[in-house]
Amino acid sequence: RFLAVTSSSLFVMALDDVTHAVCNSHIQERLGCGWGSTQTTLHKYSTPAILTGLGRDVVWIDFDVFLVGPDPTPYILGIADKTSADVVLAGSLETLCMCNGIFFARATSQVQRWLVHVVEWLYNHPYDSDQKTFAALLNGSEVVDIACPLTAERIPKSAILDPVIQFPNAATTDDNGWVGDLAEMVTFHIMAGEGDAW
Repeated sequence: RFLAVTSSSLFVMALDDVTHAVCNSHIQERLGCGWGSTQTTLHKYSTPAILTGLGRDVVWIDFDVFLVGPDPTPYILGIADKTSADVVLAGSLETLCMCNGIFFARATSQVQRWLVHVVEWLYNHPYDSDQKTFAALLNGSEVVDIACPLTAERIPKSAILDPVIQFPNAATTDDNGWVGDLAEMVTFHIMAGEGDAW
């Protein structure tokens, strides 16, 4: 679906043999496939850290995010440019909650170092929620093991995508859902994971 609605390149980080084989069977000029030797959420942050270090802007989209409308990239880059943010991510309908099912990371040295810090933090604190850690290390409203250890100048400027109409989440928690016109929806985050339950 992604390749059908966008002219952007796609890199799929596969965490199992089946997904990797399916990805490789569709390989083409705009599609690259990576394979994680272990099934860990660290790939979600190490892959963008590597790509931003190589000078590539990254839009990460979880597998449980459905592309409803046109290419989401111009919408995401538009918010980044309008707000001068180097990290842009989804939000929540009713709370000040950051949702990293979709996030943009601009290829700057500050963002790359920050992503490396996210990976390091998660590796050393595996019992913390990766989403809450991501938000906490952006100085967001989430609370993890300890307060954000980064000084303000090391935290990239962030912005939130429209969680009400364009980038909503399924009503799997009390603070999510959707209100709006389907014609204006860009993505829909199904939120298929266990989240805080595990």
